[in-house]
Amino acid sequence: MNLQEATKRITFEYIKTGCEGYQRLLKYINGNMKGRLDLNNTKVSYLPDGLKVGGFLDLNNTPITTLPKNLVVGQSLYLINTPITSLPEDLKVFDNINLCNTLITTLPKNLKVSGWLALKNTPIRNNHTTLELRKMFKHMAYYLYL
Repeated sequence: MNLQEATKRITFEYIKTGCEGYQRLLKYINGNMKGRLDLNNTKVSYLPDGLKVGGFLDLNNTPITTLPKNLVVGQSLYLINTPITSLPEDLKVFDNINLCNTLITTLPKNLKVSGWLALKNTPIRNNHTTLELRKMFKHMAYYLYL
């Protein structure tokens, strides 16, 4: 989806839901996508493919179930208390990922996290011992928060 199509879809979602988060997303996209994108506690359930966030992306407490293709996050990605179950294979995050209190069941094989990876209260965490998780994710994160 190109930028013009994405803008139309986001505008439609904003009109349909009245969600202020979509208005923030439109401003972010139209402002050359710099800095952080805080959508915490909004009803945003859609992000456009190819979204690049220069700072952190905060999606805590949103109904988002999937992330877009080719998402790039320059700092941390926050997904606390979302119904997300997996991350896209081509996801790029250059700092931390917080997946606490999500329904995440798997992580991409090529995922690399330069900061910390938080998995507290997730199906992944609940189905494995701490030692198993540290072995599974030792190549991924500087610090694993379980």
